[in-house]
Amino acid sequence: MLDRLRECEVEALKPGGTVAHEDGSLRTALRGAWSELRCVVREHAFLAVLEAQRAGLHLTYALASVLVVSVLLVTAWLAVVTAAVIWLTAHVTWPVILLVAAILNLVGAALVAWWAKRQLTEMPFSATLRQLAAGREEITTTGIADAKHS
Repeated sequence: MLDRLRECEVEALKPGGTVAHEDGSLRTALRGAWSELRCVVREHAFLAVLEAQRAGLHLTYALASVLVVSVLLVTAWLAVVTAAVIWLTAHVTWPVILLVAAILNLVGAALVAWWAKRQLTEMPFSATLRQLAAGREEITTTGIADAKHS
């Protein structure tokens, strides 16, 4: 595929465009336009494939690390909660201990959700969307927003 993209670049550098101008006819102009269109579509498709590969690789890394970290954190958290419950049963009743453990779990979940949201700084396929938008729209982390309304 890279060879085909290089061919587009070489054709674009030829004197007179992608097709030599024989007599300046409409047919020659249409051939040149068709060749340019094919090159542009090929380049956009190539960019989309590269970004899909990149997004897939990053998703794999993220999911693998989330899985490992979550298993380790769950086992550590269970050990801490169990130790706290055993220690507190001598001083506080069971309902209070379970309520405190539930509140701590909710606070921890909120902190992890806040951290995860901050990690999403760039949309996947943002370069492709930028190319397709051609400056008319602004790409944000929440989607494509019309620049006029921002």
